[in-house]
Amino acid sequence: MRTAARYALLLTLAGGCGSVPDTTPDPRVDAATPADGATPDSNEEPSDGPPGPKCSHDTVFDTMGPVAGLNTTASEHNAWLSHDELTIIFDRGVSNRRNDLVIATRTSRNAPFVEQRALDELNTVRDEYKASMTDDGLTIYYDTQQADGSGYAIYKATRPRLDAEFSNAAPVAVVNSAAQEFEPFLTPDGLYFATTRNSDSGSQTDLYFAPTAGVGFGTPVLLEEPSSDLSEEVQTPSADGLALYFTRYNAPQQGHDLDVWVATRASTSEPFTSSHPVASVNTTSYDYPGWLSDDNCRLYFSTKQTPGKNEIWMASRRPL
Repeated sequence: MRTAARYALLLTLAGGCGSVPDTTPDPRVDAATPADGATPDSNEEPSDGPPGPKCSHDTVFDTMGPVAGLNTTASEHNAWLSHDELTIIFDRGVSNRRNDLVIATRTSRNAPFVEQRALDELNTVRDEYKASMTDDGLTIYYDTQQADGSGYAIYKATRPRLDAEFSNAAPVAVVNSAAQEFEPFLTPDGLYFATTRNSDSGSQTDLYFAPTAGVGFGTPVLLEEPSSDLSEEVQTPSADGLALYFTRYNAPQQGHDLDVWVATRASTSEPFTSSHPVASVNTTSYDYPGWLSDDNCRLYFSTKQTPGKNEIWMASRRPL
């Protein structure tokens, strides 16, 4: 988050309208968190077996809890995972105004993550907050605060192999503007990101998509349906491109700071519609998505359910 509300979130270390509200009861975490702290996962299938059934975006998340091996006394946010869910990139708060990117791995989907290293070849004395990688793990897109400490821009870096450091970091052409761009999420079709380019005040954020064009991206376009007169950020598309999870800054009178919302569409050639909150995940504090499993059954998200800090949690639901 990069608006005034985003800065308030950093200082504590850590929207408003929709056509189809989600009124499903919220079972919360009591029925979800194993005593040993392992990541709850009722949808596990053998790693060498065929894909299991997919979950519907209308189905409630009925199990949730902290992701084992990631959360510390600091704040952790913005999970991005590989398709097999064995590699994760996230950010960790190292000061009130600074987050650094970290990469970690685990041996199976139910095992705790083991922190490998901070991505110090990308981290600066400023804020790095959200990352997304190509499927081969050799190219990373991430946002970074500019040297003057003002706005944010989306950068790209590469590495020759998985055990090497990233290098050659540079701003992404076409995507960046004179405004602020942040929170990239790469798909085979293009790059989703948030931006303040439509904001007269410089604080309202909207969601954009830049289609793949050759080795880069084409002209970014506004996603009309998720974007509103409030601020939307942290866009998280489903693997099939038929749903877009995001966070919305809610109106103060609603009693929520940030909530997870979802918009859907019938095909990737159509616009997203029917934006509504994901009530089974949301609390009255900070909740925003990071990554959704390929079968739509597991949502990794950031939440402030532990007072005073953000943590990375996973919510799961069962196929119909």
